[in-house]
Amino acid sequence: MVIFVLKFVLLRNSWEVDWMKNEILEELWKVKDQLAEDCGYDIEKLVKGLRAKEKTKGNIVDLTLRAKIATKMKE
Repeated sequence: MVIFVLKFVLLRNSWEVDWMKNEILEELWKVKDQLAEDCGYDIEKLVKGLRAKEKTKGNIVDLTLRAKIATKMKE
């Protein structure tokens, strides 16, 4: 039984899939890496900075539209 299952196991690293090479993902990773570097790779410092920005500029992410859509879908 084990031999039967092993015939269908992929023999290559799943992270090397071609679809992972996407310009949008690469740009997001660059932004993520830059944010992490700016904060010295300290998650607490990153969160503190985002919360301070949120206080001065308002919500960074606006979830009101999402709530409206969810309400309409329930109806």
